[in-house]
Amino acid sequence: FILIYLSIPFIWMIILYFKRNQLFPIKQISANSSQIDDNTIEFLRKNDKSLNSIRFLYDCYRPNLIYFESFEICRRVLFVGLIPLMSPSTLRRSAIGIIFSLIFIIFFREMEPFNISYINFIAYMAQIVIFLTFVGSLYIEADVLLGINDLFIGIILILTNLLVLIISICISIYRAKEQDEKLKLKQQKMTTKIEWACNFTMNKFQTTLESLSETSVPSSHCLVFYYDTLEEVSTMVKSGIPVTHLLIESMNNNEK
Repeated sequence: FILIYLSIPFIWMIILYFKRNQLFPIKQISANSSQIDDNTIEFLRKNDKSLNSIRFLYDCYRPNLIYFESFEICRRVLFVGLIPLMSPSTLRRSAIGIIFSLIFIIFFREMEPFNISYINFIAYMAQIVIFLTFVGSLYIEADVLLGINDLFIGIILILTNLLVLIISICISIYRAKEQDEKLKLKQQKMTTKIEWACNFTMNKFQTTLESLSETSVPSSHCLVFYYDTLEEVSTMVKSGIPVTHLLIESMNNNEK
């Protein structure tokens, strides 16, 4: 069972290898790979339905790091499963953990594997927390912190680990609000603007109506007049005109 679990990241790598032509569709654009940027590759991947079943393996990483999910699984197995078996001495295991955590701190800082910047920041912070955890265990085991209670060190390590979780939650909430604001701005730009016609002359109203009919109403649609209060109209501009039975009946009568 353990061997089956450990073989999963390698199976993923094999699957991604055989899908490499779809993941890097260079031939579809140009023979010169230098002309292909990351945005183009991501666009082609999103429109390739044959990749839907394996999209979770690469979608959150930079386009050139398609095997990073397999690498990430192996990294976790290293810390959780291999380091505890490398030595019977807790002191040595802590020292080995410190060495590997330092390597991955540098690796995540330089590589920035995720395609979203704040996720790279959280991943980098997580590596620092792992390093501090091994350092704390080394200090406790070696008894080098004279005069400091082991319980106090343990509480500090727990709070340090919780800090990453709190930062992740705060950033996620901020990002969600930011995306919601962008969506609202996009919807506001797409909505129809109100223009006062109360003071229009007969000629200006007629020419405006003719221009509206010619330029803004496609042949597949019809122009309908809807009378209501200004407050209700302001709401309709944002959410649309409610389809009432009276309006439908009126449209049907006009068609007859």
